[in-house]
Amino acid sequence: MATRSRSSKSKTVAQQVVGTAAIGMPSPVKGVVATRWGARITLAVVGIALATGVLTVKWDGYVPHFQLDKKRAQEVTAEVRDKVEDVAHKVEGEKHPGFHPPKIHR
Repeated sequence: MATRSRSSKSKTVAQQVVGTAAIGMPSPVKGVVATRWGARITLAVVGIALATGVLTVKWDGYVPHFQLDKKRAQEVTAEVRDKVEDVAHKVEGEKHPGFHPPKIHR
């Protein structure tokens, strides 16, 4: 009888961290973010949000308070959109010299 190796059943460090942080979340959300890929993606998104200033953490003693800056999120979204459009125009220009795709306005 074939058995699974023990390592495939054990939780990763990312799953343990996200699972602990997700204690107060509803169980369907917790079930998604605590999966192997969900935990990795969650940690990456939280790390990016912290690095860009969209998410801030303020400590009151030993209790963290998270604050989401919607204005900063809109600024970061606009910056990323502009950079992606610039890269797309550059790549398209390299593929088809003389072609200039229209600028997307939002």
